[in-house]
Amino acid sequence: MKIYITYRPFFVKIFKMRNLYFLLFLSNFFMVSCSTPSVQSIKNLPSKESNTLVTKEEHEWMEKFFKEFFLGGASIYTLFGTKPISAEMLIFATEEECQQSTLRYLEKEGIKGKEREEALSLSMKCFREDDFSKNWEKWISFFNQYPKTPFLFAKHPTLSEKVWSGHIANVQETIWTLQKHYDLFKKELGFDFDPVSVTMDFKNEDSDFWKQVFSNHLLTGIVYGFGYKNSYFFDLLMKLENSSETLSPPLTSKTQGRSKGSFLYTLADLRLPRFRSFETLFNEDPVLEKYKLERKMIRDKLNDSNFFKMVFLQLTGELPNENNAKKIN
Repeated sequence: MKIYITYRPFFVKIFKMRNLYFLLFLSNFFMVSCSTPSVQSIKNLPSKESNTLVTKEEHEWMEKFFKEFFLGGASIYTLFGTKPISAEMLIFATEEECQQSTLRYLEKEGIKGKEREEALSLSMKCFREDDFSKNWEKWISFFNQYPKTPFLFAKHPTLSEKVWSGHIANVQETIWTLQKHYDLFKKELGFDFDPVSVTMDFKNEDSDFWKQVFSNHLLTGIVYGFGYKNSYFFDLLMKLENSSETLSPPLTSKTQGRSKGSFLYTLADLRLPRFRSFETLFNEDPVLEKYKLERKMIRDKLNDSNFFKMVFLQLTGELPNENNAKKIN
């Protein structure tokens, strides 16, 4: 069964050759990215609950992680918007596994000679420089100091033992989404549940509730904030692709959100959440329009100089109300 997620983009250096070597590299196994975002001036931030300071060393890896996690995908819409849950890929593979997977891909694509050597070299360079998953683990350890945070971080398994989904959940938005679609979730899952309890159990990797949700295209699309209609038709599309039926309804859709990978991780280059829209007039999809408004709001509130501080305070629940992002209904 296909996983209803968007893999972390694999950073590709553009050679003046026929192909971008790894635009689709390891889509069935794992992807890595390499980047070196700049580190701004250090500002110690006190914690109300633990009186802990963010040290210079912590600030460096933390800011890099914040930029990759929140500006590299759609997670910032969970942090400052109405998107209940967002995910980024966590890669837990050895260098040898990366090399072997790269070689299998190159052989499959028929890439040989100098191109093969350069592609393999680039892949291994990116793998060695990527510290996203390591920084995730550091952040989780640090974040445990803030038990009253309005956000939850958790990793959940995928079909590959080397790839996990690194999730962030907006507690309030997740509870409300489960409550709003309670009857649908109950029908799909086959049992009753308490929206508050299962949300607070989000960090439990063995949660049967979340395992079933993330193995269901319809329910995953809803908690990812893609809208009921888009999630329904995407689920139907996946079922039709795996069906032996010769006749199927003609479904019209378009992938929304920018598909080109951006590795600058800046607010100016902030992409919209990527999802499949099944609206007839694609530019009038209410889900897309909502995220356009939220993107504008985020850009109005955040800038390069206050990004780290605003993200940190929002995550820890210490951002003053007057600075908090206004929710869009």
